[in-house]
Amino acid sequence: MDFSVPEELDEIRAAVRELCSQYPGEYWRALEPDRYPEEFVRALTEHGWLAALIPEEYGGAGLSLTAASVILEEVNASGCNAGACHAQMYIMGTILRHGSEEQKRGYLPKIASGELRLQAFGVTEPTVGSDTTRIQTTAERVDGGYVVRGQKIWTSRALHSDLMLLLARTTPLEQVERRTEGLSTFVVDMRAAQDAGTMTIRPIRTLMNHATTEIFLDGVEVPADALVGEEGKGFRYILDGMNAERILIAAECIGDGRWFVGKAASYASERVVFGKPIGANQGVQFPIARAHAAIEAADLMRYKAAWLFEEGAPCGAEANTAKLLASEASWAAANACLDTHGGFGFAEEYDVERKFRETRLYTVAPISNNLPAVARLKAASERSSASCSIPRPMKTTRERRSLSGHSGRCSGGWTTCWTPFSTSGPAVPTFSRPLTRSTSSPRACNSIVSQMPKAVQSSGSSKIRHSARTSCPCAGESS
Repeated sequence: MDFSVPEELDEIRAAVRELCSQYPGEYWRALEPDRYPEEFVRALTEHGWLAALIPEEYGGAGLSLTAASVILEEVNASGCNAGACHAQMYIMGTILRHGSEEQKRGYLPKIASGELRLQAFGVTEPTVGSDTTRIQTTAERVDGGYVVRGQKIWTSRALHSDLMLLLARTTPLEQVERRTEGLSTFVVDMRAAQDAGTMTIRPIRTLMNHATTEIFLDGVEVPADALVGEEGKGFRYILDGMNAERILIAAECIGDGRWFVGKAASYASERVVFGKPIGANQGVQFPIARAHAAIEAADLMRYKAAWLFEEGAPCGAEANTAKLLASEASWAAANACLDTHGGFGFAEEYDVERKFRETRLYTVAPISNNLPAVARLKAASERSSASCSIPRPMKTTRERRSLSGHSGRCSGGWTTCWTPFSTSGPAVPTFSRPLTRSTSSPRACNSIVSQMPKAVQSSGSSKIRHSARTSCPCAGESS
């Protein structure tokens, strides 16, 4: 296994770092609280960095996802904010992998040159959140195309984008066998829709400068050739983009983490209190060192997820794991950096408070870290059940520490995975149900108690937790 860094990645880092040096902290502070970094995004586009994943035949650089992740990592590691433009990298992948040749030639060269911006990703809705299969935005077929009605929220950069990749339901939920069916993906001309008065975009002011919005679609007309791929298959297409999204976001968090660690280490070496640098104190050193270690670990998972994606292998669990580890590592680094700076960490001129706010987003978006955790647990349970269908007690400390456990199924269709309540205590059964079930079945679930190890049944700390979730806990995990 070769862990050496290819020379071309070092060259990319150096070139991106040089470009970002032209946009120091003063530039970003002047944009607060809600101005979009037009000049910065334009520079990235002109240098070809936002077209990294577009093949050369369509005017892009034709780089790998690993290389693209390095670009965004270095943007954030340089003190800039890749969140202003990162979506274009992963959104266009849906067109590239599933669009028609006419769509590719019509959109990709213009996106690569900057003539068009594809920065908006219309998936999340206010009433369903991450329960993507229950979205209520509809696309009704009419002569010549579709009419779209509904609402989207947290659609960032919509006011600074020409096109939006939109997910809408084309077949009612009650008419499909699986809830992942009947969803379709469209490329929507946002300028035309706004000019027609059928699309309204309202900015949402947030903790950080992120240019996010809510969008109201009141009879938006889209032509038939705006449909990406096959009608009703959009959910699968969106998953491809989500996996790339999670990997790229992980890279940004790793970049943030490196910035925080570097900033904290530098300040700790220079700041003298009681006659010596504060960095000489282990109480200052340890949080920074732990943050650095966590970032390095997340970095390895980022590279693994990117490699799997490039190989065309399933990577949903790895992509979400990379995002979770990286976002938590960057948040730990942010806190260590702020603590190291003390009161000066809250001063705008140090940029710590700005980056602190920016990196905090990624433990919640584009997906809450709680959801990938559930997805990984589910995936681990499924892997273990392939080799052992009969649950048994976890007897050793090592077994209790393992989250993979063993799974079983009750007559009501629920599954269970024994997971540790503590490293020394008895295992706790956690129940979840298949995606096809929409109502709870406590009585049926009681039947699985008889399958539980007696030690677990009689344990006072064992609890049966029924999940009310009726949808995929993390869209990316099922790919």
